[in-house]
Amino acid sequence: MFEELKLVWMRRRWLVIAVLVAVIGSVSLAAVRLADPALRIPTAEVKRGEFVEYVQLRGELKALKSVTLSAPFNAGDLQIIEIVRNGAMVKKGDVVVQFDTTKIDQDLAQNRSAMKAAEAEIEQARAQARLKEEQDLTDLMKARYDLEEARLDASKQEILSMIEGEEAARPSGARPP
Repeated sequence: MFEELKLVWMRRRWLVIAVLVAVIGSVSLAAVRLADPALRIPTAEVKRGEFVEYVQLRGELKALKSVTLSAPFNAGDLQIIEIVRNGAMVKKGDVVVQFDTTKIDQDLAQNRSAMKAAEAEIEQARAQARLKEEQDLTDLMKARYDLEEARLDASKQEILSMIEGEEAARPSGARPP
């Protein structure tokens, strides 16, 4: 048997060395694993209650869309009643800022009053213009009437002059034909 080993050793010595190295490596790896197992599963005691876990993250958040809002420059003194906090998410239709409208309502009422007064003045001016137009039409019709009357009087004078001329040429007792 010893000779057989010697013969195998001579023929396949590299193969035998490789098998021996593999066996020794496996045994040493197993010994290390058994002495200090690398796979450790963390465990904890289970209790009923609220689960709270804090995670600290670092990074930078940016809004997908940011819009700057500004009040009209000629609005006067505006007092803010309610405002959404900076950076809050808002949707279309959400109220972002609410102003005190008392002064604006007063200004609106005064402006409406001034507008109604101006509309009344316009209506009065239109009525006066209609009256003036009617008066002008009346004056025009009177002038046409007076003109026609003057024409009739003129033509009457011609006829009267002719009649008077004929009467003067006729003897005093004769009748016209």
